[in-house]
Amino acid sequence: MARQAPTDTPHVSVIVLVYNEVDSVEPLHRELMGVLAALGTSFEVLYIDDGSRDGTPEKLGQI
Repeated sequence: MARQAPTDTPHVSVIVLVYNEVDSVEPLHRELMGVLAALGTSFEVLYIDDGSRDGTPEKLGQI
């Protein structure tokens, strides 16, 4: 019998690497959400910050 994935497992995962992107991360997130929502399937977006010093981590915490 084939194993089924748990229902809370997203079908699409997007990993976004960021470094000092405080001005662009919110517009990117907005556009990305629109595209992913149009897919009509479950998804997750993972933002990985590589030690930004410009407020990017704080901005990610707001969106």
